[in-house]
Amino acid sequence: MKAGWFAAINKLGAPKINGVRKNFGVKALPAWIKRHASNYGQVSIVGAELAAAGTLSPGDKRLNIIVKNDIGNIFGAATRAATATRVLLERAGNLSLRVGHFQKIAAQRFNSGQKQA
Repeated sequence: MKAGWFAAINKLGAPKINGVRKNFGVKALPAWIKRHASNYGQVSIVGAELAAAGTLSPGDKRLNIIVKNDIGNIFGAATRAATATRVLLERAGNLSLRVGHFQKIAAQRFNSGQKQA
């Protein structure tokens, strides 16, 4: 199953942050996963065809990137367990904690008289 996610990561490509290419998620990946890379990992962009055809409304610029591992949902197990919903709720909770952390740092800098970065 991990090989499917590795294939999806490769299809997405490495991100660049401040001009530096990053390899998130694949740094310490065991060699056996790379050897067994599969075609189960899929990446697609939904909405690009609407934008190209000009059928999106002027204010609607949304594109959805769908990343999936077909073997991870074998026999519909992940769908029945609502795995995607659980993961999204967990990520949303983590995001709110992270925002709170950065707000706290900004408030401390403001209260101490330091300039904001």
